[in-house]
Amino acid sequence: MTAPPQNSQQPLASGMVVAPQKGQVTAAFGAAAAAASSRTCCRTLSSASRISRPISSYCRYSTLERTSSALEVREPPLMPPKPPKATEPPAINSALGVKAVRYRVWHTKEAEAAYISQLELQSLLERAMRRAGLPMAFSQGFHPLPLISFGRALPVGVESQAEWFSIVLREPLSAEEVMKRLAPRMLRGLRLDRLEEIPVNDKSVGSVQETFSLRFVGSDADRRLFMEAWDDFTATDSLMFTRETKKGPRTADIRPLFQVIEWDEHGTLYIVTDWSETYISPMTLARAITPWAEQHQLKIMKLSQMFG
Repeated sequence: MTAPPQNSQQPLASGMVVAPQKGQVTAAFGAAAAAASSRTCCRTLSSASRISRPISSYCRYSTLERTSSALEVREPPLMPPKPPKATEPPAINSALGVKAVRYRVWHTKEAEAAYISQLELQSLLERAMRRAGLPMAFSQGFHPLPLISFGRALPVGVESQAEWFSIVLREPLSAEEVMKRLAPRMLRGLRLDRLEEIPVNDKSVGSVQETFSLRFVGSDADRRLFMEAWDDFTATDSLMFTRETKKGPRTADIRPLFQVIEWDEHGTLYIVTDWSETYISPMTLARAITPWAEQHQLKIMKLSQMFG
């Protein structure tokens, strides 16, 4: 009588069933898993083919297309070569670069205008001069710009009665004509004061001396503390102060920066600063002497500036 095969489950006389060996179980499960995976893949591809949006729209680096036999991978098309960089600036009308006259324009920066940053101020003044129809001279190079230069940037929140910028015109307009055209185009708080002619090739330099007024806005008790702090500072010979800069913390003696510190009968402080060695924002200096005071309580106004 022939024995039953090892991989089949033949019933014995006693009613028992012969179990397959361990290796046979693993092979059976692997074959079943492969068959199930194949059926799932076929259903997935069949469903994907019915989607109106192509599969290629979901792939960034290659395009998948359904074919009759398999999925074909295609490389994206080559991008056109970039044009070579220009080695020389484009030619502009030579008349735009003519420097006929240069003026230093003095103006105020008060009320709401005190909160305009330097970059915003530059953009606003360029628009005002375009509306005024001033024949501005332009720089050369890849990005021609109107020839406007500024002095030291005024800290945001600080008012001034003595700000300036310089302009170069390609036509010799008089100072009176420039004032007549530009004054009505200025923003509120930016009032023209005067124009003075300076050499055409004059370079903008920062002032070496400035005068400020400082008022404290707060309760009477805080105002007394404010005056006492400044009196103590006036009486001292040195005050070391550390401030954060782009290059890290810097420590300096700020007392030599003050040439004059005086009070008037209304409790307003008048300060004359010396910037010949270094410059520190007047708001930063005021906060260094009264660090407990809030910035909105310190009303600073620039009154004048002097060049070296």
